Amino acid sequence: MTVVAEVAPLWVTARASGAAALVCASGSMAAGLLMALKPSVLRRHRVEVRAAHEALALATFALIVVHGLTLLLDPVLRPGLAGVLVPFASGFERVGTGLGQIAAYGMLALGLTFYARRRLGTQRWRRAHGAIPVFWALAVGHALLTGTDTGAWWFLAAILLPALACGALLAQRYGSERAAPA
Repeated sequence: MTVVAEVAPLWVTARASGAAALVCASGSMAAGLLMALKPSVLRRHRVEVRAAHEALALATFALIVVHGLTLLLDPVLRPGLAGVLVPFASGFERVGTGLGQIAAYGMLALGLTFYARRRLGTQRWRRAHGAIPVFWALAVGHALLTGTDTGAWWFLAAILLPALACGALLAQRYGSERAAPA
């Protein structure tokens, strides 16, 4: 078996799981923002939107783990455990990789606060959960700076279209907070 044939499954899996994680994160964030914005058109579908939000978040977490594991096992990249787990320790595209590592830790930690929200208290949980867009933005930066597909039109379309939708929802969400009377 050639080196290319040995590497291809891990390389493809790493690429696909990373891109899919960002698309799922964007979908989860969009669903969460829609719940926060409470548009009247979705009033009847609140349960479905919440289920989609949670399912996409859990899919994101699983895909992040697959992304990290396949990169760890990549025989060409050989990042080592520190290169996969320690922000900015990778020898490959250090800044972009570091952004992705911080994004993964932030999204995992803050996303999982949902399951501890009763112990944390609603206000504290909402504040923590409300910081997820910062880590999502770091994940977008990671996707644009790191990897072999960063310049491919299909990759940019796949990640930027959901990202633009999230950006519009974020602007509406935080723009409406500023416009509301004190």
